[in-house]
Amino acid sequence: MTEKLSLKHSLQWLSLFLLKQQPLTADECYEKLNEMLPPPPQPGSPKRRYSKDKVRAYLKELDSAGAIISVKDAGVTSYSITKKGYAEEKERRQNLVRRMDLIHQSLQSLLRLMRGQDPLDTVLVPKEDREFVRSLITVKDVIRFYLIDALQKGAPDTLTNLQHKMLTQYGWTSSHSYFLLIGRNEMCEGVDIDNEPLEAPVILLKSQYGGKANRRYTREYSLIDPVAAESWKEIYGRDAAASIQEALTFTKQLLTILQKERGGE
Repeated sequence: MTEKLSLKHSLQWLSLFLLKQQPLTADECYEKLNEMLPPPPQPGSPKRRYSKDKVRAYLKELDSAGAIISVKDAGVTSYSITKKGYAEEKERRQNLVRRMDLIHQSLQSLLRLMRGQDPLDTVLVPKEDREFVRSLITVKDVIRFYLIDALQKGAPDTLTNLQHKMLTQYGWTSSHSYFLLIGRNEMCEGVDIDNEPLEAPVILLKSQYGGKANRRYTREYSLIDPVAAESWKEIYGRDAAASIQEALTFTKQLLTILQKERGGE
């Protein structure tokens, strides 16, 4: 089974890449990681930096696995890559190139959709990589945009069906519970995850039951006010596009480093 992709995979590979060039202390490695591959900004953290504690933990994992070796001199611990580490760096690089290239293509297509442009061919992101994609962007705005866009173009539908269609069109989706939270709770009922009223709800959807009442499967949703929905769609698309552009900057930087190293073999 393929391990779920996370930022840890990129940082551990890049640490091995840096240690191929020279031995480094944990602090030196931390600074070079932030300099060489700045982390993607997140809402509320426009100048985000990696966690120093996590970088130390990642290095210790590599040390325990025999990919690097630690040497303590005059009270200072530095790390050097081992023969096993050289082989692991290459294997990790090849794996990351394949997975990040696909993610980058998916984000490029998604950006075009948020900007109202014709999308590129749909790139299906593997399940084990979708959580990483979601960590790079403002998923909430993407789902809001998608729901409005889908209901503008199609008939009333259930959220379950709409989520399946999102996967087909976008190549990835959120968890079902989160999709329901956005579509049902926030955009239709104006409540949070605990069913408490939101302070400033933007209610754009209405629903009705078809056949036997069942909240999850037969509750069909449609737009309340198409004009208002279009205005909010532009806002959601703009904000989502901004986060996707930041994510693309990150994935492009990482791919550039990966491919440059591959070309130097």
